[in-house]
This record gives sequence, structure tokens and C-alpha cells, in this order.
Amino acid sequence: MSFGLKWLISGTGPLSNPMAEVVGVLNSDTEEQYSRVQYLYTPAGYKLSELGPELHDKPTVTGITNLHRPYSSGHVYLKSSNPHDPIAIQPNLFSDDRDLYALTVGARFQRKIFQTKPISQYVVEEVAPGEGVQSDDEWHSYIKEYSLGVYHPAGTCKMGTDPLAVVDEHLRVRGIDNLYVADASIMPFVVSANLNANCLMIGEKAFDLISNNS
Repeated sequence: MSFGLKWLISGTGPLSNPMAEVVGVLNSDTEEQYSRVQYLYTPAGYKLSELGPELHDKPTVTGITNLHRPYSSGHVYLKSSNPHDPIAIQPNLFSDDRDLYALTVGARFQRKIFQTKPISQYVVEEVAPGEGVQSDDEWHSYIKEYSLGVYHPAGTCKMGTDPLAVVDEHLRVRGIDNLYVADASIMPFVVSANLNANCLMIGEKAFDLISNNS
């Protein structure tokens, strides 16, 4: 509460900093063309949960391992004909084993970073996952149990020329006049980055396309 008040009153304090102050990427497979693992670091101790970040009560550095370009794909569908009913979302995390492999490689490398000098001299304890997680099976179990989506879904309304494409190259919904889609849902696949900048670019392109058509 005190952090929130400090930020609200003066715009300073821990909440005035970005969630991640250091970001890095890793190519988990030499045969992959693009990076598949992203690292986020913040000088605060917290763990992610469905209710949001939960702060630790001791000085901690948090390193998060994210997956880029997942091979697994989920589903979004209507539960009823009532337009006010929420949609059903099934993310199908780790339905493709290549994603679990990439995150396991990334998590092992994450641990190695903290075990390497000069950082290692400041590390007293590995809070999570802890020294009890060593083998591939242990890593797989830990990753499956504690992984969460990080609010960057895409591709539910993809652009393209194939029969499953929802919008054409001008962002127009096929079969419906004057209906456009301009957000991350039109992306045929997820890029090796967070999606905010991509959505801004899509929105700017949509403005140009619609202006030229009017």
C-alpha cells in the first residue's frame, strides 16, 4: 500500500520502475532461426500467480523465463448463442513437446546465469525452483505446474490467403463488408518479442488502409 501511495503522490518508488529492468533472449536450439526464450529480470522478489505478483518478504532478484514462438496452439470458441456470455479459451499449453523442451533448456540456462560470477557471489539461496529440481523429469513437472500465460495471445483471427485465414491483406474480414480487425489476433504466428509494438504498427497500418479505401 505504501509503495502505491508513494507512486500516486510523487511518481517515485518501486512502482515507478518497469516490471523488468533487464531483458535478454536465448536461442534454445541451434537449428531454430529465431530466439525462443526470453529472460526478464527485476530487483524485487515475487512469484507469479493467477491473482498477480506475490511479493517475497526478503531481498530477492526475480528472473523469469518466457517462451517465444510456441508450437502449441489453443482454441477460442463460443459457448452459446448469447453474445453476452464469455467466450471459452483453451490455451493448450505444452500440447507440443518442443515448447517444454525449449523452456527446460531456457530454465537450466537461467540457473547457470545466477551460478556464474560476479552474480553468484551475491546469491544466498535459489528460492524457486530450488535445488530439488535437477533432472529433466523434475524440470518438466515444475514447468508444467507453475507456468502461466503472460497476456500476449495472438493468431485467433489470422491474416492470410489460405482457407482458414479470417482477414485478407487489407485487414478486411472475409465475407463481411466494412468490417476490419486490427490487433494481435491477425498475426499468423507469435514473434520473438512482446506484442505491444506490433499492435501499434498494425493499428497504424489499419489507419492507412482504411483512409485510402474511404
